[in-house]
Formats: sequence, structure tokens, C-alpha cells
Amino acid sequence: THFERANKVRIEELTTKKAGFHYANATTPAPPAPPITPNHQYANAVMPPTAPPAAPTTDATIKVDNLVTMFYCWTHGLGRNAQHNSRTCKNPL
Repeated sequence: THFERANKVRIEELTTKKAGFHYANATTPAPPAPPITPNHQYANAVMPPTAPPAAPTTDATIKVDNLVTMFYCWTHGLGRNAQHNSRTCKNPL
């Protein structure tokens, strides 16, 4: 159609100035950010370091639909393996 042909001609004749990119190469990069030096005293005052939570001392279990017993590992969640729980987990965190 006439409109499709006109659009093809418009795209073929399009220049960077018409598209709004005529100043794109004239820009200068932003200066680098200054290096950050950690202030541990301030960081510890704002958020004191804490130890990771301890694993539960009992084996948490749950019965699903009163049929399946599932065992809980605080890292991996619920599973059917009675040998894998929070105390016996070999990959905590």
C-alpha cells in the first residue's frame, strides 16, 4: 500500500539527526567514582555482627495428610529422608 511504501522510504532516509542521536558521540564519560574504604567501626555500631542461627536440637517432623512423615532441614526445607535433617545436614548454608 501507499502507507507501507512511504514508511519504507522514511526509514531508508532516516538520519541520526532526525532520530535524535546527533549528539551521541559528543558526550564525555562520567568520571570514575572514588574508592570506597570500609569503616568497620561505623558498620559494627550500626549493625553489630551476629553468629548464624544454631541448628535446632530436635528433629522436626511433620505428617502430611496423616500418611507421609517428612523431616525438616533448616537449609533445605522438608524432605522424606529421615537421615537428613538440620543436625545431620552436611551442607549447611
